[in-house]
Amino acid sequence: MMNMSERQILKPWNVKEAIPLKQAGEIAGRCAETMRMWAEDGIGRKIAGGRWAISYPPLLMRLEGNMSALKAYWKGDRTSPEVRHYFEMAGVPIITSSPQAQAK
Repeated sequence: MMNMSERQILKPWNVKEAIPLKQAGEIAGRCAETMRMWAEDGIGRKIAGGRWAISYPPLLMRLEGNMSALKAYWKGDRTSPEVRHYFEMAGVPIITSSPQAQAK
């Protein structure tokens, strides 16, 4: 199994993909503490100031129990049909490289 430091969660960074714990909890019908545990378990990461951000597409993957899509996401897959489906559900554009690279 891939360890947490190898997982590509919110990498590359996409502000439209990241949602706060409270919003994730409202979507999932769970409390913020549960969302923090889920973030630690692979659907989020700590950002500036030590706050947690949840990746919206993997939240939907977890809610549907689609571990295959979640594992593909962790490996950096953003374009396969199985993963792309969740980005589309979340209304999140897919970024496959850094914004600096896209600007060039």
